[in-house]
Amino acid sequence: MIDGYRTDKDEVPGTGGSFSFYELGAPLLLAGDLNPEVPLERVREYVWFTETGQPFSNPPSAHPYFLGRHEDASLFFVYEPDRATVLDRDYLASIPPECAASSYVIYADTCLLSDEELRSLNITFKKIPRDITRL
Repeated sequence: MIDGYRTDKDEVPGTGGSFSFYELGAPLLLAGDLNPEVPLERVREYVWFTETGQPFSNPPSAHPYFLGRHEDASLFFVYEPDRATVLDRDYLASIPPECAASSYVIYADTCLLSDEELRSLNITFKKIPRDITRL
């Protein structure tokens, strides 16, 4: 149909355009949890894209959970497949100066900081997997 076709009586013009075939991988979420078959790097790419609308490029290795900086917000995806992760004062102390920004978006399993502390530090906490955007 892209190029059109011909019948005995008429020539029908094509619709134009092109065709692309994509093979989808495993779903990111299964029954509300992260799918263990999806490589962590794919999850990080997905979180980055849904937060920024930009393609993911590997950030400097300043911090293992650092995704990068976008519009002066530092994004972190604090996830370990074999244990629960916590956003607390100890975690904040582990963030090096190279990751500093005017605000932060931090994904983790739980948060032990109060709403007041989060506001005063310009941190948006997002719970894994509940707050991962579904497309």
